Amino acid sequence: MLANPGSGILNLVTGQPGFNTLNVTVSADVGMFSASDTKTTTATGSINVSFDADPATGATTEMTITGGAFQLTDMQFRLKWGIIPVANITTANMRGIAFTPPPTPGPVTATANGGTFDATLHQIKINQGTIIGEITITGTPINSSFVDNPVIGTGTGNGTVTMIPGASSPGQRTMQVTFEMPVDFTNNLDLDGTPVSVRVQGTIRANTSVVIVTQPQGQTAQAGNNVTFTVTASGTAPLNYQWRRDGVNISGATSSSLIRGPVSAADSAGYSVLVWNSVGSVVSDTAHLAVLTEGANGNQPVKISSALTPTKPVGVDSLIVVTHGWLKKYWDPQVLPEWVNDMAEAITIRVPSNWRVASVDWASDAWTVLPTAALGNGKIKGGLFGQQIAAQSWQHVHLIGHSAGAEFVEAAAEKIKQLSPGTVVHSTFLDPYLGLFSRVGAERYGTSADWADCYFSQDVKTGRDTEGPLSNAYSADVTWVDPDKQISPRYCAGSNPQLFNEVCGQVATSSHGYPHDFYFASIFATNPACASGYGFAMSKEGGGWNNRGNYPVGQDSTNLCGPTSVIQSAFPLNLNQPFQINLLPYATSGAGVNLFGGSGFNLSGGSSQLAPQANRESDGPIILNDGPTDNGGGPVWLAIGITVTNIVNFVQFDAAFAGTNGAEGLMTIYWNTNQVGMVDERVTSTNLQNYRFALPNTVTDGLYTLSFRLDIMSNTTSSVTVTNVKTGFSGIEQPIQLDMSLAASNSTPLLMLSGAPNYNYLIESSTNLLDWTPIALLVNTNGTVFFADPAVTNFSRSFYRATIP
Repeated sequence: MLANPGSGILNLVTGQPGFNTLNVTVSADVGMFSASDTKTTTATGSINVSFDADPATGATTEMTITGGAFQLTDMQFRLKWGIIPVANITTANMRGIAFTPPPTPGPVTATANGGTFDATLHQIKINQGTIIGEITITGTPINSSFVDNPVIGTGTGNGTVTMIPGASSPGQRTMQVTFEMPVDFTNNLDLDGTPVSVRVQGTIRANTSVVIVTQPQGQTAQAGNNVTFTVTASGTAPLNYQWRRDGVNISGATSSSLIRGPVSAADSAGYSVLVWNSVGSVVSDTAHLAVLTEGANGNQPVKISSALTPTKPVGVDSLIVVTHGWLKKYWDPQVLPEWVNDMAEAITIRVPSNWRVASVDWASDAWTVLPTAALGNGKIKGGLFGQQIAAQSWQHVHLIGHSAGAEFVEAAAEKIKQLSPGTVVHSTFLDPYLGLFSRVGAERYGTSADWADCYFSQDVKTGRDTEGPLSNAYSADVTWVDPDKQISPRYCAGSNPQLFNEVCGQVATSSHGYPHDFYFASIFATNPACASGYGFAMSKEGGGWNNRGNYPVGQDSTNLCGPTSVIQSAFPLNLNQPFQINLLPYATSGAGVNLFGGSGFNLSGGSSQLAPQANRESDGPIILNDGPTDNGGGPVWLAIGITVTNIVNFVQFDAAFAGTNGAEGLMTIYWNTNQVGMVDERVTSTNLQNYRFALPNTVTDGLYTLSFRLDIMSNTTSSVTVTNVKTGFSGIEQPIQLDMSLAASNSTPLLMLSGAPNYNYLIESSTNLLDWTPIALLVNTNGTVFFADPAVTNFSRSFYRATIP
C-alpha cells in the first residue's frame, strides 16, 4: 500500500526495451597502446523508495531512494592490442544499491499524475562483487573487489516518477509507482598496476510489481492429514494466484493458500505459486511436501520373471549366450535388437555340433527410462538365468553381453560358478555400461568368470559410462577399427594462452553399438589385419581359449589399429552421513517393522508371523509380540521424511535377506512415488550387500519421502535387514564455460574452455544447432584449455558446445 507518506519496494522491470539493459565499456591503457570492449548486461532486483504524495491526485512532492539490491548478469571482456594480446574481465556476483545521498533527496515537481526529480542528486553504487581476469603483461591476474573500490555513478538529466491512483479507502489511495533514472558514469580502477576504466550507460526503470513477502514452506505430513501452503505477496492490487504441482497448474487453486488433503503418496511433490498483477509476475520458491507413506501409491510391484532358458540337447555340452542391453523407454522399440539374433546365427554356423548358441531376450525389463534401472533389472534377470543354467550342468558357458547386458552376464556368471563350480565360464563384455556412479562395473565385471574379455569404444552417446578397461577382464579399445570413425585433434592444457594450437595427438570417436559390430566381424575374420585374432578368435569355440594366458586381465587396455586412447577420469563420489532414522519423521505399516541402532531397520512379512515391534525409546533389541500377527500377506513398509540441503543424485544402503528356503521377498525402494530400485531375495546372498540406486533427477534441496516396501511373493515368511541408509552425489558441480574470439588475420575461431581439471572435454560443432560433429578432445589438466578451429574461417557460421564425454 503506497499512500501519504508513501513507501514501498519497486522491482526493476524486465522485458521492456530500453530499460535495465546497461552498456558497460571496459578500457585500458598501457603505454602508447589502448583498447576497449563493450558488453550489455541486464539489471535485476529491487529498489526501496519513500516519498510524499497527494492521496487525492497522486501528485508527488518528494522522493527518496532508501536502498535496495540489484545484480547484473555476468560479462566477459576481451581486449587485444600490441604486446597485450588478451585481457579477460569477468564480473562475479555483482550487486549494488541505488540511493539518494545526504543531505537532501531529489526534488519532485508536483503534477496531476506524476513528476520529475533531479537525477544528479541520486546515485548508483555497485558495492558487492569481484572483477577477475588475466592481463598477460602484468603477470598477475586482475582481482578487484567492489567492496574495496566501489563503482559510483551519478545520473544526468531528469528521471520521472509516475503515480497512478488506484482503488481507494478512507483517507488514502493505492498507487502504482514507476521510477526512471538515467545512468551514466565512469569509474577508474587501478587493477594490479594496470588502469582500467569502467563506464556504465543506460536507464534504470522500476515499478510496483509483485514481491513475495513470505514464501510457502515445505512440510512433512502423515498420510490422511490435511496440509496448507500459504504465500504472502505485495504489489499493486489486484493480485492473482495460480498454484502449481511440479510446475503444472492445479485446477481451481487460485488463492493465496493451497489446501491439500487428505494427503496420500501421490501428493508428495514440489508446490509453488505464480503471483501476478497488471505490472508483472513472480514465481515463489518451491515448497516440498513429503507424505510419510510407502511410495507404491496403490500399485503392486511386479517381480521380474526368468528369461527363457535354452534346452540342453543330448550330445551338447557347451553353451554360448548372446544378449543385449538397455532399451531407452519411449525411444527404442521394446523388442529384441536384430543384431542379437544375427550374431547368434553367425556363431552357430562356425561352431562344432557339441555347442548350443542361444539369444536371450529381456527387452521387457531392459526398456526403462533410466539406464541404471535396466542395470538393476539385468542383475536380477541374469541371476535367475544363471540359476537355471547351473542346474543343467554345462561343461563350458560363454556369455556375451552388450551395454547394460554386462550386468546380466556378470550376475549369470556368479550364479553359475556358485551353483555349478565345475562349469567353465567365459564372459565377453561389449561396450559394457559401467554405471553412473564411479563406474562400479569396471571393478565388478569379469570377477565371476574363469576368463573375461572386453571390447569398448570411445563414443559421444554414452561417453565415460561405457569407456575404459575392466579390472577383471582383458580389454581392447576398438575405436580406431571402426571404418566410420571420426578423427579429431587432441588438445592439451597449455601454460601460455597465446599458443592456441597445442595439439598433442589425435582422437577417434566411434559409436556405442560398434563393439558388437566389431565382434560380429571377428566371427568371419573380416576386421582389418591390425585387429586380427581378437574377438571371436579368442574364445574356446573360436580356437583361441588355450592362448588366453597371453592376454592377462587388468586395468591396461590394448588399443587396436590406433594410438593410446585418453580414458576419462571417474567422477568423484560424495557420501552423506547415514540417516538416524529414529530421529527423523517416519511412518510404518505397523506389524513387521523394527528399528534398531538408530540407522537400521528390519522388515518381516508372511501370512502368519511373530511381528517384531520397535523399542523406540531405548533403541534396544527386537521385542516380539506375545502371539502371531496375521497381516494377510500384505506389504510391510517404512517411510522416512528426508530433508535435502546439498546436491544429491543417488541413495545407498546395505541390505541382506534372512535366506529362508522357499522365500521370495521383493523389496522395492521409492523416492516419493518414483520406484528407484528393487532387491530380489531369489538372487541375493545372506550377507549384507551394498546397493546404490539413481534418483529420478538431481536434487538440491527440499523435503522428500524415501520408502522401503517388502512384498512376500511366496507362502514362506521373508525378512530383510537394511542399514546405513544415506544419500550422495556423483558428478561434476563446476560448470563448463566455453569462450570464443576471432583471429584478426583470417577470422579463425579461437576458443578457450574452463572447467574442472583432470577431466576430458569433447568439443562439437554445428551449422544448424541440430547436427553436431566432434571436432576436438580437450585434455584439461589445469582448468583451462586453449584451442582453435581452423576449419571455419572468414566468418562462416558455426556453433560450438562442450560436454564431458
